[in-house]
Amino acid sequence: MKFIKKHWVAIWTVIVVALFGWLRFANIGSAFIFTGDPGRDMLTLWEWRETGKIPLLGPQTSAMPINQSAVYFYMLYPAFLITGGDPISANITVAFFWIASLLWGLWALRNRQELQKVVLIVFTLAAIFPLFVTQTRSVWNPSFLPPLITIAIISLFLMEEKYTGKRLLVFSTSTALAVSLHFPVATFALAGLMYAFVFFRKYRLMIALSLISSLIIFNLPTLAFETRHGFMITRSMLEGHWLGTAQYTRIENLDLLVKYVGGVGVWWANILILVGSGTYAVTETLRRGKSLMRVVSLMFFISLTLTILSGMAFHSHYAYGFVVTIFLIVSQLPPRLLLPTLFTLGVIWLNPTQISDYFKPARRSMSEMNKCFQMICKTEKEPIFVSVQSEFHPFHVGYEYRYLMKRNGCDVRSIETEPNSASTMAVVLDGSEYEQDKTSFNELTLFGKSYISHRYDCGNHFRVVILSNKLKLVAPMEIPGDQNVRNGR
Repeated sequence: MKFIKKHWVAIWTVIVVALFGWLRFANIGSAFIFTGDPGRDMLTLWEWRETGKIPLLGPQTSAMPINQSAVYFYMLYPAFLITGGDPISANITVAFFWIASLLWGLWALRNRQELQKVVLIVFTLAAIFPLFVTQTRSVWNPSFLPPLITIAIISLFLMEEKYTGKRLLVFSTSTALAVSLHFPVATFALAGLMYAFVFFRKYRLMIALSLISSLIIFNLPTLAFETRHGFMITRSMLEGHWLGTAQYTRIENLDLLVKYVGGVGVWWANILILVGSGTYAVTETLRRGKSLMRVVSLMFFISLTLTILSGMAFHSHYAYGFVVTIFLIVSQLPPRLLLPTLFTLGVIWLNPTQISDYFKPARRSMSEMNKCFQMICKTEKEPIFVSVQSEFHPFHVGYEYRYLMKRNGCDVRSIETEPNSASTMAVVLDGSEYEQDKTSFNELTLFGKSYISHRYDCGNHFRVVILSNKLKLVAPMEIPGDQNVRNGR
């Protein structure tokens, strides 16, 4: 018991890191789902490696005509190089970032065991929260946020205890990086500024300048792009017509917020979690006055109000900040309530059905797809466009398949930017069919009139049709189509 009491931080850390790693990487070889957004990211990193041109823009957002900071790609690039471009490198980067943030936080708070306990509780809940697990097993741009938001809120509290330049730097850097990686987190940055305006009257200007400076630094590549291209993104933003403000009503957004933030499959239970957390936060704030709970409570309610007023469509990855604040509220519960709460959430989020859902095999594994594309790329030596026809989604651009074919040796070109650079197109059939002169989508229209050159059957409802728009010469005795089939139909 003495050993546990003395080394409880280290013991807890080892256990929770092991749990975090298991939930993120167990069975990842067969369960990993490589989709369009990660495929887009991998293509950007591949082009950077091949051309040496550093990207100036990060991933484009769907809600607004704007790009995130290219810092996102800079963070992914080292593991991409080390693994030789393996798509799983993004998962490794995110896992390393989360664990490194935890270890750094525990070291920075080594003289504050009560705050180390807070950090460990938040990390433990974040390690098992279903939304966080799924969005770190398949990585895309918001996945770095929970550690950054946690650091920002705790550093803001520490600044209130004792203002120092180091604490201000940690707050402004973590907040600015979070916003630069995912702009909807701007509501939390604004909440932090409003909190500082009220409670840091002496330092409010310094805090604002530090945060703005950090935002500028993280977005310098974007500013360079804007200067070079006549502020194209800025002009698009000012023109309006944002998809994010037109998708849902405010009531629908609020309903989605409740669904994603609560993390439980029952609507009333999600409401109970939100209302209960909010009520406890307000009660404790009024009772304690200046405290971590006051920071968390006001950050939660201010950002919630700003989010609702903005009218922006609320998607699952917008829940990160709200979920983290609820975890911080949970961390402030007294022991008689904390332990039952942690146990209950653990039972709900670690139930066998939920865990088996993480580990179940994907429709097809990466090895199956790589084997298919290796076969195709040994035969198709000419430059080639890639598109997809799927029964699982409506998108045809096929970034993930473009990347996998490129990685397996095909000379993949972009039909959107180089429409005359290839005379063949691979149409990946992901559980779907292709009918000549009947199947239609934008990439096929750009490609023009064509005929089926080859067919590849890779099994498991996964096939590839090769189209050609070259002039088709038919010998006098040849029956058209007989010699256009390879490897089965």
